[in-house]
Amino acid sequence: MSFLLPQIERRRLLNSLPRQLTTSMDLVLATTGPRVQQVTPAAPVSAPKRKRCAKCPSKADKKTPVVCCKGDLPICKDHTAYCFACSGGR
Repeated sequence: MSFLLPQIERRRLLNSLPRQLTTSMDLVLATTGPRVQQVTPAAPVSAPKRKRCAKCPSKADKKTPVVCCKGDLPICKDHTAYCFACSGGR
């Protein structure tokens, strides 16, 4: 039962749970204090900058956030199956 206590404590902090369930959790945990969730501010997550595909002609201007696994070159969906850097330059 001791391995369940940390999970019960985490679930008790959720505000969306029914009152009856949180009351049962309080009985199991033997706590009576208010439910206060410790919120830590998350770092802002930014999407990778979209760059022009290295294989497409510049006239097509295909922008993609995907990069090649080895060469760090931007590759569009059409060229993901055949990456120039990964294929050895063939």
